Amino acid sequence: MMISPNRITGLATGMDTDNMVKQMMKPYLMRMDKLKQDRQIVQWKQDLLRETIGNVGGFKRNYFDVLKSDKYMLSGNAVSTFSVDGLTDNSLKVKAGAGAKAGNYEVTIDQLAKAAELEGSSIINTVIAGKANYGIKIDSNNNTFTVDGTQFSLDVDSVKGYNKYSSLSELAAAMNSKMAATDLGGGQKLSDTVKAVVKNDSIQFMEVVNLVEDKATPANSNNKITLNYGGKDYQVTLAAGKYTADELTAAINSKLAGLKSTDGTTTFPKDKKITATTNASGTNFQIDGAAVSIKDGKSVVLNPAAKSVNSNNSAPGVNTDAVIVDGISLQYKNEIIAGFNDTLTLRIGTTIKNIKLTEQIINSDNDLKNSINAALTAAGVTTDELSVDINAEGKLVFNSKSGNQLSFFGNASSVFGAFDNFEINMGGNTRLSELSQFSGKQVNFIINDKEFKYDFSTDVTSGDMIGAKNKTLDQIIGEINSKAEVNISYSTASKKFTIASNGTGASSSLTFTDKSGGFLNTIFGTNSTNKTGEDAQVTIKGPNGTSTYSKPQNAFEIDGVSYNLNSMPTGTVKFSLTQNVDEAFNKIKAFIDDYNKLIGDINSKIIEKKQYKYLPLTDEQKKDMKENDIKLWDEKARQGLVRNDSDLSNMLGSLRRAFYDSVKDVGLSLKDIGLDTSSDYSENGKIVIDETKLREALKNNGDKVTELLTKKSSSFSRYDPNMPSSARDTRYKEEGIFQRISDVLEDYTRTTSGKGILLNKAGIKGDFTDSNNTISEDLKNRDKKIKEMEEKLFDRENKYYLQFARLEKAMQQMNAQSNWLAQQLGGGGK
Repeated sequence: MMISPNRITGLATGMDTDNMVKQMMKPYLMRMDKLKQDRQIVQWKQDLLRETIGNVGGFKRNYFDVLKSDKYMLSGNAVSTFSVDGLTDNSLKVKAGAGAKAGNYEVTIDQLAKAAELEGSSIINTVIAGKANYGIKIDSNNNTFTVDGTQFSLDVDSVKGYNKYSSLSELAAAMNSKMAATDLGGGQKLSDTVKAVVKNDSIQFMEVVNLVEDKATPANSNNKITLNYGGKDYQVTLAAGKYTADELTAAINSKLAGLKSTDGTTTFPKDKKITATTNASGTNFQIDGAAVSIKDGKSVVLNPAAKSVNSNNSAPGVNTDAVIVDGISLQYKNEIIAGFNDTLTLRIGTTIKNIKLTEQIINSDNDLKNSINAALTAAGVTTDELSVDINAEGKLVFNSKSGNQLSFFGNASSVFGAFDNFEINMGGNTRLSELSQFSGKQVNFIINDKEFKYDFSTDVTSGDMIGAKNKTLDQIIGEINSKAEVNISYSTASKKFTIASNGTGASSSLTFTDKSGGFLNTIFGTNSTNKTGEDAQVTIKGPNGTSTYSKPQNAFEIDGVSYNLNSMPTGTVKFSLTQNVDEAFNKIKAFIDDYNKLIGDINSKIIEKKQYKYLPLTDEQKKDMKENDIKLWDEKARQGLVRNDSDLSNMLGSLRRAFYDSVKDVGLSLKDIGLDTSSDYSENGKIVIDETKLREALKNNGDKVTELLTKKSSSFSRYDPNMPSSARDTRYKEEGIFQRISDVLEDYTRTTSGKGILLNKAGIKGDFTDSNNTISEDLKNRDKKIKEMEEKLFDRENKYYLQFARLEKAMQQMNAQSNWLAQQLGGGGK
């Protein structure tokens, strides 16, 4: 119910107007409750589906994430029946899979597989910092201000003897706080008439207009603003508060979109905004240069004007006086001040250098650059160690040719455009056009037969010349790596670039040459190179004899044993393989147990009966219930909301078929290894384990068990949701059961490649689908209908009150006439 507590009704008629309106509104409020209940049901459906998506995601992360090697079930090694014993050298990792043989092994690594690689000889370390910030020193010499004859002073730190403000905005805020405590008399504060704002790199003291909303006496309100444009009046209602001309303009503009004129015939143009021009004589409001009349609810023209201002400058010296501009604003000079912003401690490796800037007024970026470089030289810092430049945007640029780590701190950090403990370390967001080596240049080079042309003087691409002025280091490296199939990286430790072929082995190659501009020569120290990689050389002695192998990669498989060479060992690496059925059995059992739990949870939602007697509670119903009772009711109301959901049912069906259907060219079935689907149809595909039979299968036929569960399709080895149905069918027939399960779960809950079926339906938090899914769109439409209904209810309630108000007024008139008539008749009787 929307009855206002401020209404006083029934004085003339004696009627309980509030109760009567409540009864009249009851049928319409019931419709509103129905809309909200229906919306809540849809929301709960979405929550239940998202709960399932979350459970499936947890299962996938546990068993189908390659980074979780201890549980990963999509590799032949996952259910290996061998354990590796005696391996103590971390240079080699070993896993035994299908085809491995028990016995002792010896591995001699003569050479690791390497990529074709080149490390640059040039040290490059360029960092773009921020713009210089000198700070504003406020002490007893410049802490007092006079605004239109009223004086106020900022408090000054008694220990330091000054306050440091990092920006004009920070200083303006301090001024506004102090003006709020400055009396003008009559209970009025200085902040009631003026506000300090930052505009045009200065602090301006602007007159404010106070908009109030008086609900008790609407005639006292002036927050309904009317502007006249194109011969039509448009009215907006603003929040109560104090506004400068700019703030008032912004507040009005925020209300203009779709605004109807007061006569309802015209909509305010979408492309039009009002602007305010303020000077000492007042404020003019305009649209496209034409004056616009702005009035408040009492037809008083708003005219906030800039205030006159003065600042004390009793003691001459550096940064003690503010510049007064046009009598209405304060500007502060860019100054280096002794003991305030002139000191810096620079670390170069383990060496400490104390930097001291000269006290002075800085009139240009060039003055600042020269001042900093002079201070660095005076402290014994060489230009190779550190030099400072300023780019076209006025930002400070640090250049170092030293391999040492550089960092600094001190009260001059902000003058250097940085913060305390700033580390001079080039990052991936550095724009290469800001490096002096490339600024304004065009470069042309070839890497692995792929040609690149970058123009660092512009961001406009012309022909095959890519505009790269705004491209970052990461962006350019990414483009080169992708197109030339190489891996360029930058080391923050060595401050050098490295380029390597993507692959390893003797067949991998790396060639590049500069055609013009010297791009490659700058970052690698050479104009051209032609390199090849190296194969791994390894000798393996095992149950099958001794053999020497050359492998293009450091990870490979021989006779069912997977080898991963991490580094060169000091000698021969020894280990033994022992058949161990228990480990494989336990992994399979853990997988099946968690799979059954997941299936059981989904199945319980599908078969759960809906409790039709339990609808979502209305706000009125909740008022008389305890919190625990509400919780229990909601649990009942949520039951069965996804009963027989087609997508959940289809997913369970697909998972059940993944176990039933045979795997091509394996020769074993699920029952052969002691696994079977439950005979209880209501369990919808749960797997039952015959533990004795599974152990026997692992012991006597481990290779086939591994294939049945983890085999990859030879025709289509990678999951692709967009592959044609014929290809999907081929992949399905060729792959093992665990691979099929992974595919099914991806189909329904993947967060990439077009999103899974359940995500498109219900979405999930933290993903694009959170608000872009079928159910969320349904909820948005329902919210729109509820809002429209609320507006209609509000209008209807007001209409009822208005009708009763007219009745009250008529009754008052009748009572007045009756009293007058009685007085007349009584008078006649005398």
